[in-house]
Amino acid sequence: LKGKSLNLAVDPALIASRAEILAFVREGAEAVADGHRLLQGWRGEFIGDELRALLAGRGAVRLDEETGLPVLVE
Repeated sequence: LKGKSLNLAVDPALIASRAEILAFVREGAEAVADGHRLLQGWRGEFIGDELRALLAGRGAVRLDEETGLPVLVE
């Protein structure tokens, strides 16, 4: 979340709080949009669907060599 946000010049705090991210991660791939703002509207399009895929094991995170920021690899 932080890597994508910073790479696209979006303040990570606008996406979700640490508590919201933790709650989302605890539910993992079973998380539903009704329970998480990360899966709703522009947040879901921006990062929510990618995070859910990652938590389901359909992706990985690596460090971008140029920026040093984490990026999702599908």
